[in-house]
Parts: sequence; structure tokens; C-alpha cells
Amino acid sequence: MVNYIWRLVTLGRKNNAVEIQKALKEEFGISLSDSTVRRVLKKAGFIAFVKPQKPLLRSQNIVKRLQWAKSHQHWTVDDWKRVIFSDGTKVNCFASDGKAYAWKLPHEELNSLL
Repeated sequence: MVNYIWRLVTLGRKNNAVEIQKALKEEFGISLSDSTVRRVLKKAGFIAFVKPQKPLLRSQNIVKRLQWAKSHQHWTVDDWKRVIFSDGTKVNCFASDGKAYAWKLPHEELNSLL
């Protein structure tokens, strides 16, 4: 079981204890609490870390945004006064606003995991 958990984390297929817990239930029919999974990960040498948030932009969206910005860079203040800015809508794409945790080995860098 420990080897299976190790593989799930090192291969990057599962990031947190709840995902690993569900995988163990589906694969082996084993019911473990998420705290037990965390304890096993800690004993195996893994370190929990908070995943940094990054914008959900694909490369083509980045290019489109840059093109839009370049086409509007010469606008005057009067031009911008005719624009209505709205930031009233809040959308969560994947999860709540809470922190997302993952596991890594002490020698691993975050860039290779994200």
C-alpha cells in the first residue's frame, strides 16, 4: 500500500490525501481516513506544501490579450472613460478559494511539480 501511495504522488497523478484516499478505495477497496494517508506520506518522507495559484491562461489567450493591449495602447483618457469596467462576477473554476495542498519530496523543486 505504501508503494502504491508513493507511486501516485511521485508520478503526479494524485496531489492530496483525499485524492489518494479515493484511489485506494477504488483500486483496493481499502477505507483509510485522509489523516492516515497524510501520516503515511509524512513517514515516507514527503513534505506537504501549499500549491501556488497561477492564472488559467492558455498560450493562445496570452497572445490574444497582448494583441488587444497593443491595439488599445494609444487610447486617450477620454476613450477609456467610455468603457464600462465590471468586476462584480466571481467565478471559481476548480475549487473553493481555500488553499490547495500537494506533496513533494525534500529534494524536489516546485517548478517540476506544477
